[in-house]
Amino acid sequence: MGLNRRSFLLASSLPAVITGIQGCSISDRQQDSCVTESGKKPFITPDCRLAGMELAELLDRFQCDFFERFTPFFLEHMVDYENGGFFPYTELDGRSRSGSTKRVWWIGRGIWAVSFLYNHLDRHQRFIDIADKAAAILLKNKPSGDDFWPTPLEHSGIPADSQAPSLYEDMFAAEGLAELAEATGDSSLRKLAKETVLKCMRRYDSPEYEYSSTYGLDIQPLAAPRIVGHWMVFLNTSSKMLRYEDDNELRAICDRCIDALFTYHLNPEFDLLNEIIHHDLSRPDNGFEQFSYTSHALETFWMVMWEAERCNNPHMFLKAAHLFKRHVQVSWDDVYGGIFPGVEHVLSNRWQLDKQMWAQVEVLVGCLMLVEHTGDSWAADMFVRMYRYFQVKYSLEEKGCPLWLLGGDRTLATKREGTGGYYHNARWLMLSILMLERMVERDGKVSGLIPDGMLL
Repeated sequence: MGLNRRSFLLASSLPAVITGIQGCSISDRQQDSCVTESGKKPFITPDCRLAGMELAELLDRFQCDFFERFTPFFLEHMVDYENGGFFPYTELDGRSRSGSTKRVWWIGRGIWAVSFLYNHLDRHQRFIDIADKAAAILLKNKPSGDDFWPTPLEHSGIPADSQAPSLYEDMFAAEGLAELAEATGDSSLRKLAKETVLKCMRRYDSPEYEYSSTYGLDIQPLAAPRIVGHWMVFLNTSSKMLRYEDDNELRAICDRCIDALFTYHLNPEFDLLNEIIHHDLSRPDNGFEQFSYTSHALETFWMVMWEAERCNNPHMFLKAAHLFKRHVQVSWDDVYGGIFPGVEHVLSNRWQLDKQMWAQVEVLVGCLMLVEHTGDSWAADMFVRMYRYFQVKYSLEEKGCPLWLLGGDRTLATKREGTGGYYHNARWLMLSILMLERMVERDGKVSGLIPDGMLL
């Protein structure tokens, strides 16, 4: 099950009481623990350290943050043991802020988080029980034909006064059901997940498709737009499913997503992705041509790198790596640290200035992925900058909560109070643990995905 993974056995009676929240201790290790058998230094970093720690120490830190901070809080406060599903938003003391309804969006994400945890980090039955109970809500509300899942739902699982369903809701449902299928061996769940992906693509391809969000911009929505965030969720779910079982239709979706990003959304004038373009993939001329939601873009490009790693395509990996770095570099706040979510108008250099927690951790995922596979010095340096910024600015430990701040204004002087989400932060921590385990197991050497000559 992996290297030095923490045993995660909670009391059988839930919820448990969390007390004495403190920073995690780092065990002492030999200074040259990352030296290879031949005595040569590895290629990940010159001294085999990141954020001032040896790789094994950094792994300890991430294991602590996940197993001793995030997961106990999540299990105590964010799981609805009575009705099934999850409470994504809480006060700092864990009291729910989710109101009286549940979104399919968060049900699917929660199923994915506990199922991935079971599949890759801790095969404890409690995680399957939580996922099964949440999935039962989706299954009893399964839509017919090409309809989307109804949302929101009452806590009991019946549809509430409906708001407009969306492609995102269904794609997160598919992501969760596919991961649970791998955990349980239930092929019917994988079948439903794939059917949901294909249905969403049919809806997305229809000239009648409606998506009205303009990301807060005062611009007329495009008819049946093509959106980076949509390609992102198609790629994310399809690529994950392909890691468990090959499938021609899912591979075709991954290829199509990557082609849309590189060929059509990438604006050659400024080497950034346009978030929104026309249905026929032509570039808009109404203001969206100058808009790049850079946080979505960099998140998407680490997913392209992940897919490139899955199918052993170093050229795709390096192309995505270049664009990941580009989007991080331009969105970094040199004054206060962290990244901005997006640039509203590139030519006027007009940025959205709020700082969102999820966007910061996506930088950490992509940088660590680059370090693992290439030893990229820029990625190592940026990982350190972002990791230190995030720990200082987002940790809520001083307020007695083990999680991280949702976000706030540019300086984080005005904060979004409470905690939120178990998706981006859980994914960041779990993927980081798995990457760091592999790095430690290789004594700090890069993965070998990229041939030596291509790293120069």
